[in-house]
Amino acid sequence: MSVLVTGAAGFIGQHLVQLLSAKGEKIHALCRSVAPHGWTGDQNVTVFKGDILDRASVHAAMRGCD
Repeated sequence: MSVLVTGAAGFIGQHLVQLLSAKGEKIHALCRSVAPHGWTGDQNVTVFKGDILDRASVHAAMRGCD
């Protein structure tokens, strides 16, 4: 399953990404910045730079998610 996590760089979002990745889920992580969050090299996580207020960035991050 592919999952979109918005606010992935936040406190709850980071923990959610780690939990889902550990379960083998594919994650699209929407973040305002693409600074490394400990996911570098994690094949389950694809980071998308954007903001939930920007429709285009949300649509881009959603592409391919279940």
